[in-house]
Amino acid sequence: NAHWIYDPERLEKKCAKFHNTGQGVHIHLQVHRNTKYLGG
Repeated sequence: NAHWIYDPERLEKKCAKFHNTGQGVHIHLQVHRNTKYLGG
């Protein structure tokens, strides 16, 4: 999330989410047509 913006119009949204659903930890990766690479 330090290198990507999911959608510049919705900065609260993240490209990567890491969490525990009660069945173990996992990661969600998501992109949007407005996703921007910040570099790094």
